Amino acid sequence: GCTSSPRIGVTVTVNPLPTISANTTLMSVCMGGMVTLTGGGANSYTWDNSVTNGVAFMPLSTLTYNVTGTDANGCMNTASIMVPVNSLPTVTASSSAATVCAGDMETLTGGGATSYTWDNSVMDGVAFATTGTTTYNVTGTDGNGCVNTASTTVTVNSLPTVTANASSMTVCMGDMETLTGGGATSYTWDNSVMDGVAFATSGTTTYNVTGTDGNGCMNTSSVMVTVNTLPTVTANASAMTVCMGDMETLTGGGATSYTWDNSVMDGVAFATSGTITYNVTGTDGNGCMNTASVMVTVNPLPTVTYSETMNMVCVNWAAFALAAGSPANGAYSGTGVTGTMFDPGTAGTGTYTITYSYTDANTCTASATSSVTVDACLGIQNPSETSSFSVYPNPNNGTFTITAPSEGVYSIVNQLGQTIKSIQLNAANNYSINVEDISNGIYFIIGTTNNKVVRQKIVVTK
Repeated sequence: GCTSSPRIGVTVTVNPLPTISANTTLMSVCMGGMVTLTGGGANSYTWDNSVTNGVAFMPLSTLTYNVTGTDANGCMNTASIMVPVNSLPTVTASSSAATVCAGDMETLTGGGATSYTWDNSVMDGVAFATTGTTTYNVTGTDGNGCVNTASTTVTVNSLPTVTANASSMTVCMGDMETLTGGGATSYTWDNSVMDGVAFATSGTTTYNVTGTDGNGCMNTSSVMVTVNTLPTVTANASAMTVCMGDMETLTGGGATSYTWDNSVMDGVAFATSGTITYNVTGTDGNGCMNTASVMVTVNPLPTVTYSETMNMVCVNWAAFALAAGSPANGAYSGTGVTGTMFDPGTAGTGTYTITYSYTDANTCTASATSSVTVDACLGIQNPSETSSFSVYPNPNNGTFTITAPSEGVYSIVNQLGQTIKSIQLNAANNYSINVEDISNGIYFIIGTTNNKVVRQKIVVTK
Protein backbone atom coordinates (compact mmCIF):
# COMPACT_ATOMS: atom_id res chain seq x y z
CA GLY A 1 0.00 0.00 0.00
CA CYS A 2 0.93 3.61 0.04
CA THR A 3 1.43 3.65 3.85
CA SER A 4 3.47 1.27 6.10
CA SER A 5 5.28 1.29 9.35
CA PRO A 6 8.74 2.66 8.95
CA ARG A 7 11.61 0.26 9.09
CA ILE A 8 14.96 1.08 10.28
CA GLY A 9 17.20 1.70 7.46
CA VAL A 10 14.42 1.68 4.85
CA THR A 11 13.12 4.76 3.07
CA VAL A 12 9.38 4.68 2.49
CA THR A 13 7.72 6.99 0.02
CA VAL A 14 4.18 7.96 0.97
CA ASN A 15 2.05 9.14 -1.97
CA PRO A 16 -0.88 11.35 -1.13
CA LEU A 17 -4.39 10.26 -1.99
CA PRO A 18 -5.84 11.83 -5.09
CA THR A 19 -8.39 14.57 -4.50
CA ILE A 20 -11.43 13.17 -6.21
CA SER A 21 -14.37 15.25 -7.48
CA ALA A 22 -17.80 14.01 -8.52
CA ASN A 23 -19.29 16.03 -11.36
CA THR A 24 -22.67 16.03 -13.13
CA THR A 25 -23.90 17.53 -16.34
CA LEU A 26 -27.12 18.62 -14.56
CA MET A 27 -27.54 19.69 -10.98
CA SER A 28 -31.08 18.33 -11.17
CA VAL A 29 -32.91 16.29 -13.76
CA CYS A 30 -36.54 15.74 -14.65
CA MET A 31 -37.99 12.30 -14.46
CA GLY A 32 -37.00 10.51 -17.61
CA GLY A 33 -34.20 12.94 -18.35
CA MET A 34 -30.58 11.83 -19.06
CA VAL A 35 -27.61 12.88 -16.93
CA THR A 36 -23.88 12.15 -17.17
CA LEU A 37 -21.62 11.78 -14.14
CA THR A 38 -17.87 12.19 -14.40
CA GLY A 39 -15.11 11.85 -11.85
CA GLY A 40 -12.14 14.19 -11.56
CA GLY A 41 -8.65 14.19 -9.90
CA ALA A 42 -7.66 10.60 -10.74
CA ASN A 43 -7.02 8.41 -13.66
CA SER A 44 -9.95 6.02 -13.53
CA TYR A 45 -13.29 6.13 -11.84
CA THR A 46 -15.77 3.64 -10.57
CA TRP A 47 -19.34 4.71 -9.73
CA ASP A 48 -21.91 2.91 -7.70
CA ASN A 49 -25.56 2.41 -8.78
CA SER A 50 -24.34 0.93 -12.07
CA VAL A 51 -23.21 4.29 -13.34
CA THR A 52 -20.48 4.33 -15.91
CA ASN A 53 -18.22 7.32 -15.77
CA GLY A 54 -18.98 9.72 -18.58
CA VAL A 55 -21.89 7.69 -19.89
CA ALA A 56 -25.37 9.27 -19.82
CA PHE A 57 -28.04 7.43 -17.95
CA MET A 58 -31.64 7.99 -16.79
CA PRO A 59 -31.95 8.38 -13.03
CA LEU A 60 -35.20 7.09 -11.61
CA SER A 61 -35.16 8.97 -8.33
CA THR A 62 -33.12 11.37 -6.34
CA LEU A 63 -29.87 9.59 -5.26
CA THR A 64 -26.39 10.34 -3.99
CA TYR A 65 -23.90 8.81 -6.35
CA ASN A 66 -20.41 7.78 -5.09
CA VAL A 67 -17.32 7.61 -7.23
CA THR A 68 -13.93 6.03 -6.46
CA GLY A 69 -11.03 7.53 -8.32
CA THR A 70 -7.64 5.75 -8.75
CA ASP A 71 -4.57 7.71 -9.70
CA ALA A 72 -1.41 6.59 -11.40
CA ASN A 73 0.09 5.45 -8.11
CA GLY A 74 -2.85 3.24 -7.54
CA CYS A 75 -3.97 5.46 -4.75
CA MET A 76 -7.73 5.84 -4.46
CA ASN A 77 -10.10 8.30 -2.97
CA THR A 78 -13.83 8.86 -3.14
CA ALA A 79 -16.31 11.63 -3.74
CA SER A 80 -20.07 11.81 -4.01
CA ILE A 81 -22.76 13.95 -5.58
CA MET A 82 -26.50 14.01 -5.17
CA VAL A 83 -28.59 14.19 -8.33
CA PRO A 84 -32.13 15.41 -7.54
CA VAL A 85 -34.78 13.87 -9.88
CA ASN A 86 -37.82 16.13 -10.23
CA SER A 87 -41.15 14.53 -11.06
CA LEU A 88 -42.91 15.66 -14.27
CA PRO A 89 -45.81 18.09 -13.91
CA THR A 90 -49.29 16.62 -14.36
CA VAL A 91 -50.29 18.69 -17.34
CA THR A 92 -53.96 19.08 -18.34
CA ALA A 93 -55.46 20.35 -21.61
CA SER A 94 -58.80 22.14 -21.28
CA SER A 95 -61.14 23.63 -23.87
CA SER A 96 -63.84 26.25 -23.44
CA ALA A 97 -66.14 23.88 -25.35
CA ALA A 98 -65.61 20.28 -26.30
CA THR A 99 -67.98 20.60 -29.25
CA VAL A 100 -68.35 23.77 -31.31
CA CYS A 101 -69.65 24.86 -34.66
CA ALA A 102 -67.38 25.69 -37.57
CA GLY A 103 -66.06 29.20 -37.18
CA ASP A 104 -66.94 29.44 -33.49
CA MET A 105 -64.29 30.89 -31.20
CA GLU A 106 -62.51 28.38 -28.95
CA THR A 107 -60.09 28.93 -26.05
CA LEU A 108 -57.60 26.25 -24.95
CA THR A 109 -55.81 26.41 -21.59
CA GLY A 110 -53.17 24.19 -20.08
CA GLY A 111 -53.03 23.28 -16.39
CA GLY A 112 -50.63 21.70 -13.87
CA ALA A 113 -47.50 23.54 -15.03
CA THR A 114 -46.15 27.06 -15.25
CA SER A 115 -46.08 27.75 -18.96
CA TYR A 116 -47.70 26.07 -21.90
CA THR A 117 -46.99 25.62 -25.57
CA TRP A 118 -49.71 24.38 -27.95
CA ASP A 119 -49.42 22.99 -31.43
CA ASN A 120 -51.57 24.17 -34.37
CA SER A 121 -50.51 27.77 -33.69
CA VAL A 122 -52.73 27.97 -30.63
CA MET A 123 -51.85 30.44 -27.89
CA ASP A 124 -52.69 29.35 -24.36
CA GLY A 125 -55.78 31.16 -23.15
CA VAL A 126 -56.26 33.07 -26.41
CA ALA A 127 -59.49 32.53 -28.38
CA PHE A 128 -59.21 31.39 -32.00
CA ALA A 129 -61.64 30.48 -34.77
CA THR A 130 -62.17 26.76 -35.26
CA THR A 131 -61.99 25.22 -38.70
CA GLY A 132 -62.47 21.49 -38.16
CA THR A 133 -62.37 18.69 -35.64
CA THR A 134 -58.80 18.61 -34.24
CA THR A 135 -56.83 17.06 -31.38
CA TYR A 136 -54.73 19.82 -29.81
CA ASN A 137 -51.52 19.00 -27.88
CA VAL A 138 -50.04 21.13 -25.13
CA THR A 139 -46.59 20.98 -23.53
CA GLY A 140 -46.48 22.29 -19.99
CA THR A 141 -43.25 23.33 -18.27
CA ASP A 142 -43.07 23.69 -14.49
CA GLY A 143 -40.76 25.74 -12.33
CA ASN A 144 -38.07 23.06 -12.50
CA GLY A 145 -38.10 23.18 -16.26
CA CYS A 146 -39.74 19.78 -16.34
CA VAL A 147 -42.20 19.29 -19.14
CA ASN A 148 -45.13 17.07 -19.77
CA THR A 149 -47.86 16.94 -22.38
CA ALA A 150 -51.62 16.61 -22.58
CA SER A 151 -54.19 16.80 -25.38
CA THR A 152 -57.80 17.58 -25.96
CA THR A 153 -60.01 16.98 -28.94
CA VAL A 154 -62.37 19.71 -30.05
CA THR A 155 -65.19 18.42 -32.23
CA VAL A 156 -66.21 21.00 -34.82
CA ASN A 157 -69.64 20.47 -36.37
CA SER A 158 -70.13 21.87 -39.84
CA LEU A 159 -72.65 24.67 -40.30
CA PRO A 160 -76.01 23.82 -41.86
CA THR A 161 -76.55 24.90 -45.45
CA VAL A 162 -79.43 27.26 -44.86
CA THR A 163 -81.74 28.42 -47.63
CA ALA A 164 -84.14 31.38 -47.63
CA ASN A 165 -87.30 30.76 -49.66
CA ALA A 166 -90.16 33.09 -50.61
CA SER A 167 -93.65 32.14 -51.78
CA SER A 168 -93.17 34.81 -54.45
CA MET A 169 -90.06 36.73 -55.40
CA THR A 170 -92.07 39.66 -56.77
CA VAL A 171 -95.32 40.88 -55.24
CA CYS A 172 -97.50 43.97 -55.16
CA MET A 173 -97.61 46.40 -52.26
CA GLY A 174 -99.74 44.96 -49.48
CA ASP A 175 -99.80 41.42 -50.94
CA MET A 176 -99.32 38.57 -48.50
CA GLU A 177 -95.88 36.90 -48.56
CA THR A 178 -94.67 33.75 -46.81
CA LEU A 179 -90.96 33.15 -46.10
CA THR A 180 -89.60 29.73 -45.14
CA GLY A 181 -86.11 28.61 -44.22
CA GLY A 182 -84.55 25.31 -45.31
CA GLY A 183 -81.59 23.10 -44.41
CA ALA A 184 -81.82 23.45 -40.62
CA THR A 185 -84.20 22.65 -37.79
CA SER A 186 -85.47 26.04 -36.66
CA TYR A 187 -85.39 29.47 -38.26
CA THR A 188 -85.34 33.07 -37.08
CA TRP A 189 -86.04 35.92 -39.52
CA ASP A 190 -85.35 39.62 -39.21
CA ASN A 191 -87.94 42.32 -39.93
CA SER A 192 -90.37 40.64 -37.49
CA VAL A 193 -91.07 37.81 -39.94
CA MET A 194 -92.22 34.44 -38.60
CA ASP A 195 -91.08 31.39 -40.52
CA GLY A 196 -93.93 30.00 -42.62
CA VAL A 197 -96.39 32.72 -41.49
CA ALA A 198 -97.86 35.02 -44.15
CA PHE A 199 -97.41 38.76 -43.69
CA ALA A 200 -98.32 41.89 -45.62
CA THR A 201 -95.49 43.35 -47.69
CA SER A 202 -94.69 47.04 -47.50
CA GLY A 203 -91.66 47.57 -49.74
CA THR A 204 -88.76 45.87 -51.49
CA THR A 205 -86.69 44.25 -48.72
CA THR A 206 -83.87 41.75 -48.31
CA TYR A 207 -84.93 39.35 -45.58
CA ASN A 208 -82.27 37.46 -43.58
CA VAL A 209 -82.86 34.12 -41.88
CA THR A 210 -80.73 32.33 -39.29
CA GLY A 211 -81.18 28.55 -39.31
CA THR A 212 -80.16 26.39 -36.34
CA ASP A 213 -79.58 22.64 -36.75
CA GLY A 214 -79.78 19.81 -34.23
CA ASN A 215 -76.23 20.53 -33.02
CA GLY A 216 -77.10 24.13 -32.26
CA CYS A 217 -74.99 25.27 -35.21
CA MET A 218 -76.27 28.25 -37.11
CA ASN A 219 -75.91 29.67 -40.56
CA THR A 220 -77.63 32.43 -42.46
CA SER A 221 -79.21 33.03 -45.82
CA SER A 222 -81.17 35.85 -47.40
CA VAL A 223 -83.78 36.48 -50.05
CA MET A 224 -84.88 39.74 -51.63
CA VAL A 225 -88.58 40.20 -52.21
CA THR A 226 -89.33 42.89 -54.79
CA VAL A 227 -92.50 44.80 -53.92
CA ASN A 228 -93.99 46.74 -56.81
CA THR A 229 -95.98 49.83 -55.90
CA LEU A 230 -99.68 49.88 -56.68
CA PRO A 231 -100.78 51.94 -59.66
CA THR A 232 -102.44 55.26 -58.91
CA VAL A 233 -105.78 54.48 -60.49
CA THR A 234 -108.26 57.19 -61.46
CA ALA A 235 -111.94 56.85 -62.26
CA ASN A 236 -113.14 59.30 -64.90
CA ALA A 237 -116.63 60.08 -66.18
CA SER A 238 -117.57 61.82 -69.42
CA ALA A 239 -120.05 63.79 -67.29
CA MET A 240 -120.39 63.95 -63.53
CA THR A 241 -124.06 64.91 -63.71
CA VAL A 242 -126.45 63.58 -66.33
CA CYS A 243 -130.14 63.11 -66.90
CA MET A 244 -131.92 59.78 -66.56
CA GLY A 245 -131.28 57.67 -69.63
CA ASP A 246 -128.40 59.82 -70.91
CA MET A 247 -125.39 57.96 -72.24
CA GLU A 248 -122.34 57.97 -69.95
CA THR A 249 -118.78 56.77 -70.60
CA LEU A 250 -116.46 55.77 -67.75
CA THR A 251 -112.71 55.39 -68.25
CA GLY A 252 -109.98 54.31 -65.86
CA GLY A 253 -106.53 55.89 -65.75
CA GLY A 254 -103.09 55.15 -64.30
CA ALA A 255 -103.01 51.43 -65.11
CA THR A 256 -103.06 49.12 -68.11
CA SER A 257 -106.45 47.44 -67.93
CA TYR A 258 -109.63 48.27 -66.04
CA THR A 259 -112.60 46.37 -64.65
CA TRP A 260 -115.74 48.22 -63.54
CA ASP A 261 -118.61 47.07 -61.38
CA ASN A 262 -122.27 47.48 -62.31
CA SER A 263 -121.59 45.76 -65.67
CA VAL A 264 -119.77 48.83 -67.04
CA MET A 265 -117.19 48.35 -69.78
CA ASP A 266 -114.23 50.73 -69.74
CA GLY A 267 -114.62 53.38 -72.43
CA VAL A 268 -117.98 52.01 -73.62
CA ALA A 269 -121.02 54.30 -73.39
CA PHE A 270 -124.05 53.03 -71.45
CA ALA A 271 -127.46 54.37 -70.52
CA THR A 272 -127.68 55.73 -66.97
CA SER A 273 -130.48 54.62 -64.70
CA GLY A 274 -129.84 56.35 -61.38
CA THR A 275 -127.24 58.04 -59.19
CA ILE A 276 -124.51 55.43 -58.58
CA THR A 277 -120.93 55.31 -57.32
CA TYR A 278 -118.98 53.27 -59.84
CA ASN A 279 -115.84 51.40 -58.74
CA VAL A 280 -112.97 50.52 -61.06
CA THR A 281 -110.07 48.14 -60.50
CA GLY A 282 -106.99 49.00 -62.55
CA THR A 283 -104.22 46.48 -63.22
CA ASP A 284 -100.73 47.62 -64.31
CA GLY A 285 -98.04 45.81 -66.24
CA ASN A 286 -96.78 44.12 -63.07
CA GLY A 287 -100.19 42.69 -62.34
CA CYS A 288 -100.60 45.07 -59.41
CA MET A 289 -104.09 46.40 -58.81
CA ASN A 290 -105.64 49.41 -57.17
CA THR A 291 -109.11 50.88 -57.12
CA ALA A 292 -110.83 54.20 -57.59
CA SER A 293 -114.43 55.34 -57.72
CA VAL A 294 -116.55 58.06 -59.20
CA MET A 295 -120.12 59.04 -58.43
CA VAL A 296 -122.33 59.94 -61.37
CA THR A 297 -125.36 61.95 -60.32
CA VAL A 298 -128.37 61.11 -62.44
CA ASN A 299 -131.15 63.68 -62.28
CA PRO A 300 -134.68 62.40 -62.97
CA LEU A 301 -136.48 63.53 -66.08
CA PRO A 302 -139.32 65.97 -65.58
CA THR A 303 -142.80 64.47 -65.66
CA VAL A 304 -144.35 65.70 -68.89
CA THR A 305 -147.93 65.13 -69.98
CA TYR A 306 -149.63 66.11 -73.17
CA SER A 307 -153.09 65.21 -74.47
CA GLU A 308 -154.26 67.57 -77.15
CA THR A 309 -157.91 68.49 -76.71
CA MET A 310 -158.21 69.65 -80.30
CA ASN A 311 -157.31 66.31 -81.76
CA MET A 312 -159.89 66.36 -84.55
CA VAL A 313 -160.00 69.49 -86.71
CA CYS A 314 -160.97 70.46 -90.20
CA VAL A 315 -158.43 71.33 -92.81
CA ASN A 316 -160.07 74.68 -93.56
CA TRP A 317 -159.98 75.85 -89.95
CA ALA A 318 -157.74 78.59 -88.74
CA ALA A 319 -154.56 77.89 -86.77
CA PHE A 320 -155.18 77.33 -83.09
CA ALA A 321 -153.08 77.35 -79.94
CA LEU A 322 -151.69 74.11 -78.52
CA ALA A 323 -152.07 74.43 -74.76
CA ALA A 324 -152.38 70.96 -73.26
CA GLY A 325 -148.68 70.33 -72.46
CA SER A 326 -147.57 70.24 -68.81
CA PRO A 327 -145.51 71.69 -67.14
CA ALA A 328 -146.02 74.98 -68.88
CA ASN A 329 -143.49 76.77 -71.06
CA GLY A 330 -142.39 73.72 -72.99
CA ALA A 331 -141.91 73.51 -76.74
CA TYR A 332 -144.16 71.91 -79.36
CA SER A 333 -142.89 70.32 -82.54
CA GLY A 334 -144.35 68.40 -85.43
CA THR A 335 -145.94 68.85 -88.83
CA GLY A 336 -148.05 72.00 -88.97
CA VAL A 337 -146.60 73.34 -85.72
CA THR A 338 -145.14 76.83 -85.48
CA GLY A 339 -144.23 77.85 -81.93
CA THR A 340 -147.34 77.00 -79.91
CA MET A 341 -149.72 77.10 -82.89
CA PHE A 342 -151.00 74.29 -85.11
CA ASP A 343 -152.19 75.19 -88.60
CA PRO A 344 -154.46 72.49 -90.12
CA GLY A 345 -154.12 74.03 -93.57
CA THR A 346 -150.32 73.84 -93.42
CA ALA A 347 -150.40 70.24 -92.19
CA GLY A 348 -153.07 69.04 -94.64
CA THR A 349 -155.43 66.16 -94.04
CA GLY A 350 -154.06 63.26 -92.05
CA THR A 351 -153.15 62.29 -88.52
CA TYR A 352 -150.07 63.94 -87.04
CA THR A 353 -148.00 63.33 -83.91
CA ILE A 354 -147.29 66.48 -81.95
CA THR A 355 -144.41 66.35 -79.46
CA TYR A 356 -144.32 68.48 -76.36
CA SER A 357 -140.83 68.81 -74.78
CA TYR A 358 -139.96 70.35 -71.45
CA THR A 359 -136.50 71.10 -69.99
CA ASP A 360 -136.21 71.51 -66.22
CA ALA A 361 -133.70 73.41 -64.06
CA ASN A 362 -131.22 70.49 -64.33
CA THR A 363 -131.39 70.81 -68.14
CA CYS A 364 -133.09 67.44 -68.23
CA THR A 365 -135.59 67.15 -71.03
CA ALA A 366 -138.60 64.89 -71.34
CA SER A 367 -141.40 64.83 -73.86
CA ALA A 368 -144.87 63.50 -74.46
CA THR A 369 -146.88 63.13 -77.64
CA SER A 370 -150.41 63.49 -78.74
CA SER A 371 -152.08 63.33 -82.12
CA VAL A 372 -154.14 65.70 -84.18
CA THR A 373 -156.24 64.45 -87.04
CA VAL A 374 -156.95 66.92 -89.81
CA ASP A 375 -160.08 66.02 -91.77
CA ALA A 376 -161.60 67.51 -94.90
CA CYS A 377 -164.83 68.12 -92.91
CA LEU A 378 -167.02 68.42 -95.99
CA GLY A 379 -169.70 71.05 -95.56
CA ILE A 380 -168.29 72.41 -92.28
CA GLN A 381 -167.20 75.97 -92.49
CA ASN A 382 -164.50 77.35 -90.30
CA PRO A 383 -166.16 79.11 -87.38
CA SER A 384 -164.85 82.54 -86.56
CA GLU A 385 -164.74 81.99 -82.80
CA THR A 386 -163.89 79.18 -80.53
CA SER A 387 -166.48 78.02 -78.09
CA SER A 388 -168.11 80.41 -75.61
CA PHE A 389 -170.32 77.60 -74.30
CA SER A 390 -169.44 74.43 -72.45
CA VAL A 391 -170.02 70.77 -73.10
CA TYR A 392 -169.59 68.23 -70.34
CA PRO A 393 -168.56 65.62 -69.85
CA ASN A 394 -166.27 65.58 -72.87
CA PRO A 395 -165.38 62.91 -73.87
CA ASN A 396 -168.63 61.16 -72.91
CA ASN A 397 -170.61 57.97 -73.43
CA GLY A 398 -173.31 59.55 -75.65
CA THR A 399 -175.01 61.61 -72.97
CA PHE A 400 -173.78 65.13 -72.31
CA THR A 401 -174.96 68.62 -71.36
CA ILE A 402 -174.66 71.82 -73.37
CA THR A 403 -174.68 75.05 -71.40
CA ALA A 404 -174.44 78.55 -72.89
CA PRO A 405 -174.34 82.04 -71.37
CA SER A 406 -177.21 83.20 -73.56
CA GLU A 407 -179.77 81.94 -76.02
CA GLY A 408 -178.80 80.48 -79.34
CA VAL A 409 -179.32 77.75 -81.94
CA TYR A 410 -176.78 74.93 -81.95
CA SER A 411 -176.26 72.08 -84.42
CA ILE A 412 -174.53 68.78 -83.72
CA VAL A 413 -172.63 67.97 -86.94
CA ASN A 414 -170.67 64.82 -87.82
CA GLN A 415 -167.36 64.80 -89.63
CA LEU A 416 -169.14 64.67 -93.00
CA GLY A 417 -170.88 67.96 -92.25
CA GLN A 418 -174.25 66.30 -91.72
CA THR A 419 -176.45 67.80 -89.01
CA ILE A 420 -177.39 65.14 -86.50
CA LYS A 421 -179.51 67.28 -84.21
CA SER A 422 -180.49 70.94 -83.74
CA ILE A 423 -180.87 72.47 -80.30
CA GLN A 424 -182.49 75.72 -79.13
CA LEU A 425 -181.13 77.21 -75.90
CA ASN A 426 -183.12 79.99 -74.27
CA ALA A 427 -184.43 81.13 -70.94
CA ALA A 428 -187.08 78.43 -71.00
CA ASN A 429 -184.45 75.71 -70.59
CA ASN A 430 -182.15 77.92 -68.56
CA TYR A 431 -179.73 77.96 -71.51
CA SER A 432 -178.83 74.31 -70.72
CA ILE A 433 -179.98 71.05 -72.30
CA ASN A 434 -179.13 67.38 -71.99
CA VAL A 435 -178.33 65.45 -75.15
CA GLU A 436 -178.66 61.67 -75.26
CA ASP A 437 -178.19 58.71 -77.57
CA ILE A 438 -175.34 60.00 -79.71
CA SER A 439 -173.35 57.21 -81.37
CA ASN A 440 -169.59 56.78 -81.03
CA GLY A 441 -167.57 59.26 -82.94
CA ILE A 442 -166.27 62.79 -83.14
CA TYR A 443 -168.79 65.59 -83.54
CA PHE A 444 -168.82 69.36 -83.71
CA ILE A 445 -171.34 71.60 -82.06
CA ILE A 446 -171.72 74.73 -84.14
CA GLY A 447 -174.03 77.56 -83.20
CA THR A 448 -174.70 81.26 -83.11
CA THR A 449 -174.83 83.15 -79.89
CA ASN A 450 -174.71 86.88 -79.43
CA ASN A 451 -174.43 87.09 -83.20
CA LYS A 452 -171.22 85.13 -83.19
CA VAL A 453 -170.54 81.72 -84.72
CA VAL A 454 -169.07 79.39 -82.12
CA ARG A 455 -167.91 75.77 -82.27
CA GLN A 456 -166.93 72.95 -79.91
CA LYS A 457 -165.71 69.43 -80.55
CA ILE A 458 -167.09 66.51 -78.61
CA VAL A 459 -165.94 62.93 -78.44
CA VAL A 460 -168.40 60.12 -77.82
CA THR A 461 -166.94 56.86 -76.59
CA LYS A 462 -169.22 54.06 -75.41
